Amino acid sequence: MIYSASSVWAEYKFHDAFKFVKAKFLFFLLGILLIFFLLRIDFHVYEKYANFLLGLCFVLLVLVLIPGIGTIRNGSRSWFGIGGFGIQPSEFAKIGLIIYVSKYLSHHPREIRDIKKGVLPIFLVIFFLL
Repeated sequence: MIYSASSVWAEYKFHDAFKFVKAKFLFFLLGILLIFFLLRIDFHVYEKYANFLLGLCFVLLVLVLIPGIGTIRNGSRSWFGIGGFGIQPSEFAKIGLIIYVSKYLSHHPREIRDIKKGVLPIFLVIFFLL
């Protein structure tokens, strides 16, 4: 599908019809390696650092808004540009939010039935992160 959607443009612009296919395959391999690395980490480590990860994600989301640090791509200042490579901190924030909410729910199983004590704090964290 990548080839059929991008081969003409890749051939025209880069003189290589498989440029985008090669790039996606490279990211696929890097993703597989990252999965094997992350599977070896004990999940309690994520629980231990959940607050730190969420705070770091929040800081990255604020930093991307500062001109000179965050770059504009496709009309949106939501990227960090590192050479020709771009990173969106919102993708890390999604993972950080999942880890934090998982920790919160595992530590407060009875309070989740109460809107004020269980659900509202989670919604406040999501609201401030968005």
